[in-house]
Amino acid sequence: MSIRWNLLGIISLAVTSCLVCADPADAADLDSGKSFVTSNPGVGGLAGPSSGETMQPGIAVAAADPAASPATSPIDDYFANWFVRVDQAKQSQPHWLPPLMTMSPLITELLRQDAYYQWAGNGSRVLNLGAGKGLFLVPWKTIEVDFGIPSFQQRYDVQPAAGIPDWQFLLVKQRLFSANEQEGNYIVTAAVAAQAPIGIPQFTDSAFVITPSLAAGKGFGNFNIQAATSLVIPTAHEDTIGTALRTNVAFQYHLGELLWPEFEVNWAHWFDGTQRGGGDEVFLTVGALVGPIPIAGRVSIVFGGGFQFAVALSQMLGPTLTPEYQSNIIFSGRIGF
Repeated sequence: MSIRWNLLGIISLAVTSCLVCADPADAADLDSGKSFVTSNPGVGGLAGPSSGETMQPGIAVAAADPAASPATSPIDDYFANWFVRVDQAKQSQPHWLPPLMTMSPLITELLRQDAYYQWAGNGSRVLNLGAGKGLFLVPWKTIEVDFGIPSFQQRYDVQPAAGIPDWQFLLVKQRLFSANEQEGNYIVTAAVAAQAPIGIPQFTDSAFVITPSLAAGKGFGNFNIQAATSLVIPTAHEDTIGTALRTNVAFQYHLGELLWPEFEVNWAHWFDGTQRGGGDEVFLTVGALVGPIPIAGRVSIVFGGGFQFAVALSQMLGPTLTPEYQSNIIFSGRIGF
């Protein structure tokens, strides 16, 4: 038990320190964004003459009255330059796609919804719509805040049930180091997530769960590796649920303009708990993503899917299924902006 709380203390302190040391866009970043926006010529004569033209005689040009320009507040400036910061975040990191199952170290702004269809070792089938994904925003150029949308889950055949499972309502990422493809092609990010026990009785752990994580990635030309390790810590019923270490590694290749085939290894180990204490599960995931496909303006879509299957030790049916399921069909849809 002392080892678990020492681990919790070290990881929580590290992640909290990373999040506190956020690097929000400074005045120079915002000024550069404003100059980019305002440097374009206007429409017709409203923009004034170009550098090589002369004014026609007899035409009076009114001087700008500073008092006539309404002053903008810092809040107005912040939202006016929102997409400037998003573009700066993209330009200062690799241009990969977040994998199907592995938490990506990339800072992205998008709306994402996934779906899973799983077969368990006890003969049951589970459909999950949403998979805990939602709206991902970039409020500062090195920070991503994800607001999860509650999922819907239905279990068939064995102990049938339908309703809302527990809800990962928040994930905050702080990018620590990064470089785009021309400057090193790497990224390191710290994150912390929070899950609320709002699920129906059949789909809840009846405890809030805190998950600090560390994710990183490195690219080699069109090939990249993205990995993340997380400590899943229940705030109650720890003696039953147990603390788990989850590690995921994704191998991704950019083929042509839009195709991103991938292969993932997904591993989990429970340190304690009467349900799965000392147990392990290992999944392999094969899949592909397509995109980003431009739609209009800065809006684009990415979609894809894959198949995940368990390769760990033989199925344990009690006291709790381990691995949690035997196979899983995955679909992922994303709208970037």
